[in-house]
Amino acid sequence: MPTLSHKSILFIDDDPAILQTVGDRLQFEGFAVTKATSGEGALAALNKMSPDLIILDISMPGMGGIKFLRDISDPHGRPHHPVLVFTARSNMEEYFSTINMDGFVSKSDDPDKLLFEIKRIIHSAHVTISHANRSDIPPTLPRRIILVGTDDPVFHQSISHLLKDAGFEVVVMETGPKVVEVALTIHPEVVLLKLIFPGMNGGAVASMLADILNHNLMPVVLFDDSGLEDHERLFRGVWRFVPSGVPATLAAVVQEAARLHVKLP
Repeated sequence: MPTLSHKSILFIDDDPAILQTVGDRLQFEGFAVTKATSGEGALAALNKMSPDLIILDISMPGMGGIKFLRDISDPHGRPHHPVLVFTARSNMEEYFSTINMDGFVSKSDDPDKLLFEIKRIIHSAHVTISHANRSDIPPTLPRRIILVGTDDPVFHQSISHLLKDAGFEVVVMETGPKVVEVALTIHPEVVLLKLIFPGMNGGAVASMLADILNHNLMPVVLFDDSGLEDHERLFRGVWRFVPSGVPATLAAVVQEAARLHVKLP
């Protein structure tokens, strides 16, 4: 992926198996990964590099994660590098939400969540990333963007026509993972998402976005055009579920969501 290739990660964990398996996955995704098995080793690595992200285990012998954080932070407690806490101690999430952390992922979470959180943090830290070489995102985007997730070309044409007539720019992605990636990059005003979707179910996409973004500011409209749903369902991270695939109906719901929610600056 062009925007993330060669981004550097310092990965700190005392478990060699985790360092190997997760490190291999990150290298496959295009990251340059430096590994450390202790806080002391990580501090030594920081003398030679300035990583785009530190992935930090908390429970380690010797210098633990908390002491390491203190050592790399300014007097106000802000680390000098973006830090993603990656720990088996899932009960610590509330604690880390109150201090200057860029992200938290439990080792028991879906492995894809770690990758999406890494991408979110790096995109946030590099807000000036150019889109000029991206073939799937327009190089210049107006302020009112609707991100549509659908693999149906007929629906794509119909909803795009209606939303463009209403004054929106429409970006369409054909797989669930691509919706998440692009949402993190362009921060659309509303996400319109198909429930039954290649690569990742639409409900899972909405849940992922809820975990890493404020969905009150980026509402997700989830729709089901399969005809199998006869009542409204509850999905985490979804502003409204619509049991219909009628473009005019969905365009009206999207416009309502855009009116009621404040766009991210």
